[in-house]
Amino acid sequence: MDINNTLIKLMWRKVNYIFYCLIFLNTGIFGQIIIDENFDDWSSVSTYISDDTGDVVTGKIDFSVLKVDNDSDYLYLTFDTGEEINLQDNNQVVLLIDIDNNVNSGFSYNGIGADFVYEFGSRYGYYYRNGSTYSVYHSDIELMSLPTVTSDTFEMAFKRKFYADNYLVVLGNTIKVIVYDQSTGGDIIPDMSGGYSYQMKDNSSFVPLDLITRPDEDLLRIMSYNVEFDGYFDNEPPYQRLIKAISPDILCFQEIYDHTSAQVKTKIESYFGGTWYHSKIGDDLIVVSKYKIEDSYEIGGNAAFLIDLSDNKKILVINAHLYCCDNDSGRQKEVDQIMNFIRNSKAGTAAINIDENTPIVITGDMNFVGYNRQRKTLIYGDIFTESVYGSDFLPDWDNTYFEDALPRNLSYPACFTWNSPSSSYPSGRLDYFIYSGSVMTLENSFALSTDVSLEIFWININ
Repeated sequence: MDINNTLIKLMWRKVNYIFYCLIFLNTGIFGQIIIDENFDDWSSVSTYISDDTGDVVTGKIDFSVLKVDNDSDYLYLTFDTGEEINLQDNNQVVLLIDIDNNVNSGFSYNGIGADFVYEFGSRYGYYYRNGSTYSVYHSDIELMSLPTVTSDTFEMAFKRKFYADNYLVVLGNTIKVIVYDQSTGGDIIPDMSGGYSYQMKDNSSFVPLDLITRPDEDLLRIMSYNVEFDGYFDNEPPYQRLIKAISPDILCFQEIYDHTSAQVKTKIESYFGGTWYHSKIGDDLIVVSKYKIEDSYEIGGNAAFLIDLSDNKKILVINAHLYCCDNDSGRQKEVDQIMNFIRNSKAGTAAINIDENTPIVITGDMNFVGYNRQRKTLIYGDIFTESVYGSDFLPDWDNTYFEDALPRNLSYPACFTWNSPSSSYPSGRLDYFIYSGSVMTLENSFALSTDVSLEIFWININ
């Protein structure tokens, strides 16, 4: 389970919430690359290879920049494709690495001897040794790549030491790198024979973060947790330990199908004492809160909860569990519905209406693994089916976009929230915190790697 934890400082001044962003934490310390879809940290990487654009024969992918970096544990890469693709599916992009800088060993391609090959679209790799081939999977190399949705720029990291079958594979101090499109007439970077030569740097290891401790008792923490088919009730002790360690004030659960919100509330009260409030909407969405849940409403399989934080301070929390896998059209419909509801709620024409400058949080298991278009809808208010769900709008109170919290994984230099070694898909960012940044400012956020998805959110009220 994965935990996303977002720390927000929410101050009450007249009718405005003020929200402070300190999410950077140790990003950039010692030049550390973080796989977080931000790409700003790559600006400090001065050594890279560029490729002419427009040199593609018949393929659509047109590489222009390849950058490589490392710390003592991971190799980091970023490249652009010139075409929006899904790196985890339906492409023929291939990574080749000559791990020992020896053209006479490994698979011979464009002037290098590639000992390690990874085919992103097939989600499968190979290690070549003495004429034999050994399979390599994402779990073997701890592959972390983002974004999980379609994009024209990607970044990734994987271990410098890993096992292929029973062989320990170690990337040498000098390696050669090639990225190419295996489709007919596809592009390659670099064009010249011999690949991109990269010399390992003497960089420090990634230092795991410790953000679980609440830095300020006035902060309100909201947790979103996909407990995977009522797993919370099947094996409570590990869930109990996690929830008690995090000590949230509002909990948003997904995938609790066979139990009531009252049953969940009873468990939470047994951990912390006091009086807790609860509500269940639809098949699996439950919210348990220290604060009174004033109203709740189903939004096409997802749910809105209006929570009274006392002293006339309220927050609108959207708890979402979107369609999974390749159901892009289903997810797009759901996010269109959510944004239509938010617009109407702000305008006073929805089933739940909110006052001006009421904080809005959208959280949960979004299952964003297909088109980036769905994510843009939630952040930018870019409605897809305008004839049904209304025209595009700027969703935040100051007529700007919503913000994406990008919770950092505490244990890894990445922002992934889901990982399954048994799946063919590598770790990805499926769980989100999206919020109204005009009236809230992010203090910090994190994801805690476990077995299934869990997210959390903190707020301070003065």
